[in-house]
Amino acid sequence: MKSCGFGCTRQTLISLNVMYIVVGLILIILPVYSKFSQLLTSWPIIGGAIASGVFLMLIAIAGIYGAARHNQIILFFYMIILILIFILLFAFSCAALAISDKYEHTLLSHGWNNLDNETKGKWEKFGNCCGFDNKSRSVAHPCHGQTKSE
Repeated sequence: MKSCGFGCTRQTLISLNVMYIVVGLILIILPVYSKFSQLLTSWPIIGGAIASGVFLMLIAIAGIYGAARHNQIILFFYMIILILIFILLFAFSCAALAISDKYEHTLLSHGWNNLDNETKGKWEKFGNCCGFDNKSRSVAHPCHGQTKSE
């Protein structure tokens, strides 16, 4: 039986990194599209998505270059970076799963209370609701006196 060898591994690594480049392009194009179509208005979220896309594309380009040129130093650092990304994602996933429903509600309500009225109004219009938990506690609230069907 013939083993796959480095040629097969190189082609697989290159094809996976091409998929990473496509995902990076999607991470760059979608936030720009959503900003122009007014789906997202928060520049920090858009900037974070674009930065993630650029970072992912740079990592993928390094992986393609290392595999195509058989450069072991670049492939070594490529693997180290991927391992660090995996550890970070695993840690954030564990932290997200460890948050209880009550604490999640507290965090979200705190974030809602820190939003300005314009952003609250956009989210209420998008979600067809009025206030956090579909309740409005303040008289000066933008949708005060309106019903959900309005």
